[in-house]
Amino acid sequence: MERVAAAATIDALGRVTGWSEGARILTGHRAEKVVGRPATDLLAEQVPAEAPAARRGTVALRRADGRRTEIALTACPVLGPDGGTTGYLLTAAPPFQADPTLAGQAFQQASMSMSVFDLRRRHLRSNDVACHALGVPEEALLGRFFPDTVEGSPHGECLLRRLRQVAETGRPVRSESFTGAPCVMPEQPADDVALLLARTRPLGADRVATWDVPPDPAAAAHFRQAAVERLGEGGLDEAAFVTELVVSELVTNAIRYGEPPVQLCLIRDRTLIREVSDGSSTSPHLRRAHAFDEGGRGLLLVAQLTQRRGSRQTVSGKTIRAEQPLPEGPSPAAGA
Repeated sequence: MERVAAAATIDALGRVTGWSEGARILTGHRAEKVVGRPATDLLAEQVPAEAPAARRGTVALRRADGRRTEIALTACPVLGPDGGTTGYLLTAAPPFQADPTLAGQAFQQASMSMSVFDLRRRHLRSNDVACHALGVPEEALLGRFFPDTVEGSPHGECLLRRLRQVAETGRPVRSESFTGAPCVMPEQPADDVALLLARTRPLGADRVATWDVPPDPAAAAHFRQAAVERLGEGGLDEAAFVTELVVSELVTNAIRYGEPPVQLCLIRDRTLIREVSDGSSTSPHLRRAHAFDEGGRGLLLVAQLTQRRGSRQTVSGKTIRAEQPLPEGPSPAAGA
């Protein structure tokens, strides 16, 4: 099952101004029935007036079928040109789906830290112990380059060298931490190991759109709208709301904290992919903002709104990537 995060925006008067496909799935309410209405119309019970300012909490909503459902919301203020709060972005990420297989349960419940990486040393899976050791949920690790998650750790640098050796040679490597537990795999594995390789294929020009972005923060709005229009041409209007938020965040970050040249790429494959490249080799880091911080939640929102995200180093800098599932509709061959 695809994991689709629910997101909505409300203005300073409490009216709904944006409604994602994930919000429709979660509540049953379609965007055209919700946008423009007071957000309080969706509540199953009243909440304190100061609730949005609390940034996080549980609210009871009334679904379209009349059922009552409780969800955990996170509120992020939307700032106007003068720095004042003009509204809020509300997100409610669904719970991470557990692996139902016996092997998956054994991996998740293991008493030692266990992670799975691809050949580029990016996180694919991490069990509860590994997430506890790193201090972040598994969703925050998926797709991230391993060194970005263990800054300045000698043990992490050692493990990175071992991972690189395994990827380059295909041979098992034993590497012991201070606990004495092998952190890659034993010299005599008890079972076979399969190395899976995937062959890439080119996409047609009608499924890829690329824009060069000038180093001006005001340009983010233009390219956000350009991405939304491209989705409309391909019949992907239902994905526009989340794409608008993700493109705005990634482009703004690249302009503010990266280096020219900045480029935005929109790709339609089995998923909808947004990539933003810039000339800096420094990868962004997910950080936890305090309750009353006005900023610092951008990458966390991207992680909640998208199915996968990550970064990769390039010859000229880095590329930040975020994916979301394609909404049900026309064939992938149409549009962007």
